[in-house]
Amino acid sequence: MRPLRAALVAAVVICLVLGGCSREDRPIEARLDRADEFLGHHGAVQAGLQVEAAIRLKPSRSDTYRTAMALYIEHERRPEAASVIERFLELARAERLDEKLSREELAHLHSVLAEVYQEGHLLLQAEDAYRAALALSPNSAQLLNRLAYFYADEGIKLDEGLRLARRSVGLAPEDGAIVDTLGWAEYKLGRHDAAARTLARAIRLMPDDATLRYHLGAAYVRLGRKIEAWIELNKALVLDRNMREAAKLLKTLHKRIPASVID
Repeated sequence: MRPLRAALVAAVVICLVLGGCSREDRPIEARLDRADEFLGHHGAVQAGLQVEAAIRLKPSRSDTYRTAMALYIEHERRPEAASVIERFLELARAERLDEKLSREELAHLHSVLAEVYQEGHLLLQAEDAYRAALALSPNSAQLLNRLAYFYADEGIKLDEGLRLARRSVGLAPEDGAIVDTLGWAEYKLGRHDAAARTLARAIRLMPDDATLRYHLGAAYVRLGRKIEAWIELNKALVLDRNMREAAKLLKTLHKRIPASVID
């Protein structure tokens, strides 16, 4: 469920591939290009030195931070990504950048930071960052959805997550991923009948998503609808053969269904 990454990583190619750099920016981009090469060969320390050198050349340049954080996220270097985003936001607050960031971009940066924190299991920091993003854009269906999904996925503040998910669905009722979050929140609260109905609707809107299929399969397992669960979990694995959760649940389900039924 991570469209944020693609948007960030796209920033890397703007200067390096599309030729959008001014002459004075080329030394900066050369440093960032070398950082990318080092990260590709597990050279995190050397990459960090290149990023810092790029920043020192022009500390107020926003695109340096955008590209650096995209590189770190692409190469799954969470602490470094978080550090760059935090610095970027601090400079934005102090109005020390070469441009004034919009509320939408500030909200986006907080949301990306929250995702990085969550992947690093820093849940308190992740929640604060999600809330900071939502405070900047309180009527964003996507930001409401991300905080709701965070609560559901982590199994915390489930009632609040359900409330946020309902608001998000009200704003974007035809978005399958957002409807899925509502169903997942219902599932986590033990409302399995409601969850199955909501998740089935999400799949009608977005049938080719492995996570949605897994969620519906999990709801069917809870309801004792074993054959339907088996079908959905298998579809999840066809869409994403590396989905461990679906594979694990399917393995337990095989023990409950006679082989003659599923062969």
